Amino acid sequence: MMRRGIIAIFALAFLAGCAQPTVKHFPEGKQLSQFKVMTWQHWDQLGDRVVTDMIASLQSVPELDAASGAIEDELYQRSLLGGRPFYVQGLAADMPFSTAFKGILQQNLLNKNMAVSSSSEQAIVVNYRVQPFFYDERSNKFPATSTILWSVASGLGLAAFDAVPTEAAVAGGIVGGQIITALMDYGAVTDAEVVVTTSILYGDAILYQNTEALYIKPEDLTLYMTRNPGVVAPRPTEPRITERMQVQRVPVVSE
Repeated sequence: MMRRGIIAIFALAFLAGCAQPTVKHFPEGKQLSQFKVMTWQHWDQLGDRVVTDMIASLQSVPELDAASGAIEDELYQRSLLGGRPFYVQGLAADMPFSTAFKGILQQNLLNKNMAVSSSSEQAIVVNYRVQPFFYDERSNKFPATSTILWSVASGLGLAAFDAVPTEAAVAGGIVGGQIITALMDYGAVTDAEVVVTTSILYGDAILYQNTEALYIKPEDLTLYMTRNPGVVAPRPTEPRITERMQVQRVPVVSE
């Protein structure tokens, strides 16, 4: 009981200092349908679900014209999908899942006969965000950042993590894996999940958004972690630039 109290008190105090709320896990008996991710094939299945839903949703979204910044009557019958390629905006280069998921989305778009571009210019820009979480033995839920994991380990008195960490030390990878393993052995990390949100923006408007919460193995948390969370801002889709014919008055000469 003493150990449980220390874990909860320290984690709550740390998150309060970072202005990050603690979220209670679902109570016993409440059913929640979530996919469990254990292999690369599950990542691919996630990408297929997202792309299938995305294309179906965009079929009813009309084309947008840059000339007026709004939907024009003559373009209203044309879908945003018509003639536009997709561009997948990458997230964090040091996050293994991010690197893989970008390629997975691109491949699933190609598999569904959608054009994919290496440039965002005049393309439908697909953004995604990845948020990993871990649970303690009392089902309290916390953001799984390297800094929080290190601080919890240090606060619990785990000798290997009692020093102030450097940025490189908390960046995930081997050191991050060692922290998670130590916390799992201690009982401070019992379960984990990741929330993946895919979106397409136009200015301040959200044209499409899909959010999936996935159960993962706690030892796989470092696959979804980065040293710089949130450094890549979502990129909006630009309106289409249409060429307009210049109308000139021509004098009529009669004999």
